[in-house]
Amino acid sequence: MITIPFVAAIPQKAIALTLFVAVLLVWGIYLVTENRRTTKTNVESFLNAPNRKAAPDDETFEGPRLDRFLGWALIGISLTALSLPLYWLGERGRQEGSIRGFDRRSVSRGERNYLVGFACGSCHGAGGGGGPASWTVAQYNPDGTPKIDPTTNKQVLKAVSWTAPRINDVGLRYKEDQIRNVLIYGRGSNKPMPAWGLAGGGPGNEQQIDDLVNLLKHWSIEGNEAALAAYNKEWKVSRNADKAYDAAFVAAKVEAQAATTKEFGDAKDTAAKNVARLEGTTDTGLAFLKKALDDATAAKDEGKMQAAQRKLDAAEKLYEESKATLTKSDGQILFESNCARCHTNGWSYGEPKEPGGGFYGPKLNSESLKRQFPDAKAQADFIKNGVDAGKAYGTGGVSHHAGGGMPYFGNVLTDEQIDAIVDYERSIG
Repeated sequence: MITIPFVAAIPQKAIALTLFVAVLLVWGIYLVTENRRTTKTNVESFLNAPNRKAAPDDETFEGPRLDRFLGWALIGISLTALSLPLYWLGERGRQEGSIRGFDRRSVSRGERNYLVGFACGSCHGAGGGGGPASWTVAQYNPDGTPKIDPTTNKQVLKAVSWTAPRINDVGLRYKEDQIRNVLIYGRGSNKPMPAWGLAGGGPGNEQQIDDLVNLLKHWSIEGNEAALAAYNKEWKVSRNADKAYDAAFVAAKVEAQAATTKEFGDAKDTAAKNVARLEGTTDTGLAFLKKALDDATAAKDEGKMQAAQRKLDAAEKLYEESKATLTKSDGQILFESNCARCHTNGWSYGEPKEPGGGFYGPKLNSESLKRQFPDAKAQADFIKNGVDAGKAYGTGGVSHHAGGGMPYFGNVLTDEQIDAIVDYERSIG
């Protein structure tokens, strides 16, 4: 269930609910009273009904009686005249409530489309935390030519588990138009992210795409008190949801940067623990696993041999990866966790090719970056602020018309971390 804590209570709704309850209460009292009437009382009421009495004389009818009716009419007209300016005074609150109510309903619709309509959760997880997606990738020879199956004369395809990214904080890295472009046009035919918008060939209309965008923006600040406070503060000033979200995203960067720093620290801590464990003498160490394989081989137990070999292969792979992590610079670790998805072919399915060799994003190396960004600070600003889809980057580069362009990482990475990435990228090759 989606909850939107920044939607304020609307006084007009409380007043209307109170009046509704009061009317129901009075109506209930009337029904109870009428049902308690006896037959004698009903007969007396019938005989003494006003329409059975003689009409008053002209002097009474056109005197006190008429004055009384005119007095009530004057009171009614006065109340009507007073209610118009009172209604007008509450118009701003009603308009605000209508806008916020629309946003709330839009987020709820977006959640339904995310989980059921477009089934985004099947890849990105129910809460947008990321997950695996089944995919096939084309295979190529070392010289770059397609690898052809001689029996079918078709290019060889390989089934892989593609790591779908975390998107519950995408508002902190992509502008609204960038998110919308990704949803409408997808990420291209060689990636699992399809086009969902009608303009990109997908099934989603404009309202459905907008609802998904609103859901992702809401997720990006959900549970962040500083971001919610910034949202409400900006809303009171501008009454503009887009400006309020922008203010909230900036306020959310303290926690986002702290989370990135923790992930970065955890990567090296985990690698160090893995190396120590695998070099140790416990039953998970490499020496123990090698001995288990030797024992199974000596006993000629085929089943145990295969199981022992699998465990040893996995442990050796983890050991090499962990040792490599400990030798990486801070910039390389940050690059791999934030940039490699787009700039290193094969990274998303665990088979990274040339670091920074380009895939969805352009190739990165010392020569190309120095051409596009002769000044390292300009490159750091580019990573921090991103670029809108279709707009130029660097001294001569351009971005795709569809797919979002370069994200802005200023909300999730500190200036020092961005500088470390720049140093690493400018050292590649």
